[in-house]
Amino acid sequence: GGLDYIEQPCSTIAELIELKNKMQSWTQPIQIAVDESLRLASSVDVDEIRSAADILVVKAIPLGGVQQALDLVTEIGLPAVVSGSLDTSVGLSSGIALAASIPNIYGACGLGTGTLFAEDLVTPTTLPTNGELIVRRASPDAHLLATAAAKVSDSDRLWWQERIVRAWQSGANDLVSTSVKEAVEQ
Repeated sequence: GGLDYIEQPCSTIAELIELKNKMQSWTQPIQIAVDESLRLASSVDVDEIRSAADILVVKAIPLGGVQQALDLVTEIGLPAVVSGSLDTSVGLSSGIALAASIPNIYGACGLGTGTLFAEDLVTPTTLPTNGELIVRRASPDAHLLATAAAKVSDSDRLWWQERIVRAWQSGANDLVSTSVKEAVEQ
């Protein structure tokens, strides 16, 4: 029992380091996990992360994919938990693949969000059974994808397309797969 860790209790690395140092004098210090500090940093200072945290919470998609996230976990060398970003089964498959790739995963992962959606883009929806998820690639079903697309207004579709282009133009092209690059460049 008890509290295992607190996730991103401060917004900056400096504040996390200060908090961690203060907690060292506690009888039972609480472990600190970083999430936002990894995803939102323009570059990651490995030594600072090690000074600020005990655990990494990694999300495959926001970190640029399974391999990039795995490389970051390996480079930092702290225990890691994998979480999702409120993903459909398609996104969850990346998180599950990442979790399966980390040799000593720390505790339970936050990848059970498939239960939160009324509809998914694949059949069957990726759901945990007895706390476990199967590692498999989930590809969208064309009919389910078309049904979901029909529910999006033209203005929302345009907003998302423009957002993707802005992200691309701001330098995200280094973080996306070849197929996405080809689609944006057309």
